[in-house]
Amino acid sequence: MLSFLLSLLQFIYLQPLFSSPICRRGLTRTTIPEETTNNGRLEGKIIHYRIAHYSRKELHQNMDEMKLKEYVDNALRKAIKLWEDVINVQFIELPHTKANIEVIFTTFYHGDEYPFDGKGNELAHTFYPNDIIWHGQIHIDDSEPWGPSGRNLNWVMAHEVGHALGLVHINDDESLMTSHYQGFQQAIPKLHPCDIVAIQSLYGWFVL
Repeated sequence: MLSFLLSLLQFIYLQPLFSSPICRRGLTRTTIPEETTNNGRLEGKIIHYRIAHYSRKELHQNMDEMKLKEYVDNALRKAIKLWEDVINVQFIELPHTKANIEVIFTTFYHGDEYPFDGKGNELAHTFYPNDIIWHGQIHIDDSEPWGPSGRNLNWVMAHEVGHALGLVHINDDESLMTSHYQGFQQAIPKLHPCDIVAIQSLYGWFVL
């Protein structure tokens, strides 16, 4: 109980003043404006999600096409379940229809104001629910070597879904919402108590 209360106080009082939800390998300043009060939330008790554009096989020769697609699908489904298990919201996958949360693998200039930089440094960026144009979109840099021998897509996906739901970075390296990329230190991403407090403040408690 004490650790939970400490996490709650940390979430309330130690919100970082980073400027965006872009996630790089280290603690860095970023470019999409990050609000520290209210980034909105996805409305309704049902949230739809999908992969809108998959990773390109030619950029990831270590996996065949089917394994790469399965790897990406599983990463998103695991990320969704992580958050769904603690809030009063149902998530439904809609592979072929526009969704509230959409994941797009892309490179360099890709339509928004924040081009990727190639391999290294920036890994992904996500737009908050209150963004007028791009709300709920997760853009992942396809120049990165995603996979067990490269970048940890499971961790990055879970982190970015948190942003898509409205969460900012949390100033705690044990938090999933830290701005430090954690690599494979967490082979299986998990929520810290402060992550749970933060997401439940937006979407309510999980109800059986």
